[in-house]
Amino acid sequence: MSFWTRWRPANPIWTQTLRWRLTGSMEPFHDPITDSIYVSDGWGTPFRSLKLRRLDARTGAEISAIRLNNAVRTSCYLDDQMLLVALDTRLVALDRHTLTQTERWDKRVPRYTSDMISFDRTVLLMNFLGPSLNAISLDSGRISRTKVGSCAGMHVFGNQAIICNGKEGAIRLCEGHKILATWGVPPFKATAYSPVDQILALALGDPFTLTPDSFRSYPLSRTVCLFSMVGTHDRRDFQAPSDFFAHAFSTDGRSLYLADNRQVTTVAVDDGSHQVRGMTRFRRRYGRVTILPTAGLIVCGSDDEHAVLEAYRIESY
Repeated sequence: MSFWTRWRPANPIWTQTLRWRLTGSMEPFHDPITDSIYVSDGWGTPFRSLKLRRLDARTGAEISAIRLNNAVRTSCYLDDQMLLVALDTRLVALDRHTLTQTERWDKRVPRYTSDMISFDRTVLLMNFLGPSLNAISLDSGRISRTKVGSCAGMHVFGNQAIICNGKEGAIRLCEGHKILATWGVPPFKATAYSPVDQILALALGDPFTLTPDSFRSYPLSRTVCLFSMVGTHDRRDFQAPSDFFAHAFSTDGRSLYLADNRQVTTVAVDDGSHQVRGMTRFRRRYGRVTILPTAGLIVCGSDDEHAVLEAYRIESY
């Protein structure tokens, strides 16, 4: 492969223009069972028009949509049939194939959930500022809370949960709302998790500053910390080739994808070399870049008069 072929900007495999903006809604995510991508309307959309949309991952065409009258903030799967979405003050269960609503909860739901995972009919929820880890029983409506700090990611670890408190520099293993173990690490901005090797990738750095009058986030990182959730909980840090604001593991756990608004770089993490294995350069800058390893895609978005989504293939060599 020539140098020019490796590094020249790629062309998107599909482009989809939506009527409304995406800002203020969840990141797009991939459903491997239906091979579709979910996106939600965001700020500036009239409440009566706010929808969750399901797009074909291969073409970007809209397959189905449901009007929820609120932006979707985050989501998780209840099982192979059901998708659970968090709105400002509601939880809604949807059929993954049709997007029809099957259940709804609007009492005692924490406001502005940004992260959510489920264990059967128990759901753990947090806002990125924290401070509480909330455990809700969908059957009884009972809710339990524990103060843990901010949230930079939640991940399923068997029948337990990994709660990542970035501002506080803490990784916690929890069962429901109960803390089983805590490990201290440097402050971090975001996390990715590989269930293959049971390793966390932390984007190190101070995630934000908060005062009574202001909030400021610092999304860019240059240092990655690999933290093992098993054995002696080894930690290994390395410098990324460039600054990045989003990252994800490949499905086999061998590589880490690092994104900025112009490209996604594939870095080796299985052999200790941290060598570049590939790069997908975009044809322009984007405001939003979401890596979807199960789809083999990078979905990029811009919010001009209308939201424009473009999908690129993840390149590795």
